[in-house]
Amino acid sequence: MANREISLGRHRRAAYILAELLGDISSAAATLRDGEHFREAAVLFEKKLNQPLAAAQCLQRGGLLAEAIVIYERLEAWETVAEIYDQLQQTEQASVSWRKAVSKHLAAGDRLGAAKLLEERLRQAEEAYEILWSSWPAKPQAKGCLDASFDLLARIGDHARAQQQVRHLRERVQTSAQLGGLSQSLAKLANNYPEEQVRFVAADSPAASLRTL
Repeated sequence: MANREISLGRHRRAAYILAELLGDISSAAATLRDGEHFREAAVLFEKKLNQPLAAAQCLQRGGLLAEAIVIYERLEAWETVAEIYDQLQQTEQASVSWRKAVSKHLAAGDRLGAAKLLEERLRQAEEAYEILWSSWPAKPQAKGCLDASFDLLARIGDHARAQQQVRHLRERVQTSAQLGGLSQSLAKLANNYPEEQVRFVAADSPAASLRTL
């Protein structure tokens, strides 16, 4: 019966059958969403099925962005909130939300993710660099952050700082594991960094050939 109503384009009637007669709330919500009754579908997703993310996504799909933002903020889905504000060209609110997303990544120990948002979304390459460089050698994602810091310096063309950074790497190392990671990073620099002098300094570094303290 519900399928017949759907085939006739009567999604509300189909949803009523599914929810009230068959007790299938999940299918009723999906039917309303597919019939583009987005607000009604979102109510079922959030209130009856306890699926706030599905509700927010439904509202967003329907262009009900202000209502979607309210739920996304409650879920602390800051990147999605920021993307919606960017879509609406509300730059100040977008910036605030991107900042909250950065803080959330840092709180979770995802320093790479935080730096990526700072550089790509907030256009704050220097701040992103500081997070990456300060992570070596003992913070979460230390080696990945070290490699990413050199990648960032290459992108912005700050090869002088890249050379300086190579020269100060060894003095920060405290464990054999850190030295091993450093050797790998220096080998990568020596082969792949886009500026010749940085490649030379990396290859010439004593740490490039050491594996243990």
